[in-house]
Amino acid sequence: MTFLKSLVLAAALLAPAASNAAPIYADSVVSYNKGLFKKTLAGRDYPTAALGAEDGLFVSLGIGGSIVLSFAQPFRAVGKIFEVTFNDPKKQPEFADVYVGDGTTWTLIASLKNYLATTFAAKGVFTQIKIVDTTPKKGKSFDGFDIDAVSVSPVPVPAAGLLLGGALLGLGSLRRRGKRA
Repeated sequence: MTFLKSLVLAAALLAPAASNAAPIYADSVVSYNKGLFKKTLAGRDYPTAALGAEDGLFVSLGIGGSIVLSFAQPFRAVGKIFEVTFNDPKKQPEFADVYVGDGTTWTLIASLKNYLATTFAAKGVFTQIKIVDTTPKKGKSFDGFDIDAVSVSPVPVPAAGLLLGGALLGLGSLRRRGKRA
């Protein structure tokens, strides 16, 4: 197998790996509007509990409440929301709408029920996510949608692929030079 064929094979095998970057998690709270809490334990209204990876700590939005979370880098609207429900979700149904945007313009991308982890997807690149509780006031839920964590897929950096390709081509030309000498 020639060096060029090896190079093309390596690039073909590595290309899909570059498109599956590790998920990133929300790292700051832009706003938190606490909704209605019927009867609940204290400590469920700390919005910073929704930051970072899933850890069992959570924030309750309250019925009709909302939270806007920001990420350290732009993301594609593909991700997961980790909801916490200690009881059977069928006995205590909770709902939320998920929006993505830049802080001023929002696009609805999903309407969720309270399952352990729910995925969402939409086209575009965004910097913030907004989750709005839509649980009915007359329902059985007493504190609305509960969020443990939100993860999204980061936008891949195209320059990294170009740098890798340039480096591989440079190594290939050095090898050819070495064979000629």
